Order: sequence, then structure tokens, then C-alpha cells
Amino acid sequence: MKEGHPDYHFVTVVMTDGTEYQTRSTYGAEGDKLVLDIDSKSHPAWTGGDGKMLDRGGRVSRFKDKFKGFM
Repeated sequence: MKEGHPDYHFVTVVMTDGTEYQTRSTYGAEGDKLVLDIDSKSHPAWTGGDGKMLDRGGRVSRFKDKFKGFM
């Protein structure tokens, strides 16, 4: 019979500023390092920084043009 629980083990998480902490995870193997590209110290959603909307392929411009007279 298959076991229903994943294998939890300790991994080291490396934040964007270089600080590290250990936590239990199913990621990788015992002792692996999980290096984050984005975390709560750098992402504007948590830091309150200025969020900029990227206009990829004119989608935002088309949306604004389509609904500019609405309301």
C-alpha cells in the first residue's frame, strides 16, 4: 500500500538578502539549499513599493482605450 504523506526533511532557505534559515520541506533532499529569487523582503506586494504595470504587446493600452469612456 502506498503511503499518503510526503517525505519531509530539513532544507536551508536562502533569502534575497543572503540570510538563511532552516525549515522542513518536501523540496529536494535533506540538507539542500532553496535559493529564492523573490521573497517578502524584496517583492513590492509586501514592501509597499511602487508597482508598475507592464504593457506587454499593448494589452494595457488596448484595455484603457476600450474602456476609457466607461463610468
